[in-house]
Amino acid sequence: MIVCCFHTGGAYKAEAERLRESLQRLGLKYRIDEVPSRGSWDRNILITPEYIRDVMAETDGPVLYVDADAEFHSVPEFDRGYDVQVHYLQGKELLDGTLWLANNDISRDLVDQWCNEVRVGEWEQLTLQNILTRRHDV
Repeated sequence: MIVCCFHTGGAYKAEAERLRESLQRLGLKYRIDEVPSRGSWDRNILITPEYIRDVMAETDGPVLYVDADAEFHSVPEFDRGYDVQVHYLQGKELLDGTLWLANNDISRDLVDQWCNEVRVGEWEQLTLQNILTRRHDV
């Protein structure tokens, strides 16, 4: 498994450094990338599915995407019997600050679909939630 994260610099750079330190302390494989800002928050959140797609294409194993403000206190455990694992706030709202993907054909297809459907002015996590609601193979 590789833990991955992107940020657009500024205040996020310090957050990402704290994340890096926690990953190193636990000996976890990781990738943290600074990417150019697209000029606004609603455009920058569209980077998320594209970034995840790129990381999945460059690695063979599972991918754990986290937001830059994440910090690890222990090695995470996931049920490898799933294609995708997400968190729903109070069982209703998908939060994509932590996403585990098996990096198989189903999860890669899901991320491709997410890239194709996400639009400026829409939260990327709501787009993912809507896709997961429609798909019964994930």
